[in-house]
Amino acid sequence: VYTNIRNDIYIENINTRDEDLREHVINRLDLPVLLGYKWSVFKIETGPVGTVIISDKSGLQEITDYDITLSTATIGFQAGFGLDVSKLSLDFKYEGNLSKLGNGIKVNGNEYNFDSRARQFIFSIGLFF
Repeated sequence: VYTNIRNDIYIENINTRDEDLREHVINRLDLPVLLGYKWSVFKIETGPVGTVIISDKSGLQEITDYDITLSTATIGFQAGFGLDVSKLSLDFKYEGNLSKLGNGIKVNGNEYNFDSRARQFIFSIGLFF
C-alpha cells in the first residue's frame, strides 16, 4: 500500500514571536500481513505491517540547519474492522508502532529525540475486480 504522510511544522522565533509554517512529507510503502475472520459482509483483522520509506522531504531545510535520519524500514501493527459489500470494501483500522521511525532530529546543532513512528487511524475504500 502506497502511503503519503504530510505534517505541518510550526516554527516560532523566540526573539520576534514570528511564526513560520513548514511542511514535512514522507512517502512510504506499507506491507501489511493481516489475519482475520469474516461473518457475512462484516470482517475483523489484525497483524503486523512492515514499512519502507521511499522519500522524505522537509521544508525545514529552507530556513535552518536541519538533519533528520529516519529508519529506512520499520515494523508496526494494524487492527480493525470492515465491510465487504458486493465489489466494494470499506476498512477502518488503527496502526501502531513496534519500532522507532528514527533516533531524532537535529536543528541548529541541538538534538531532539523522538521515540516512535506515527500512530494513526486509517480509513480505506477498495474495489474488487
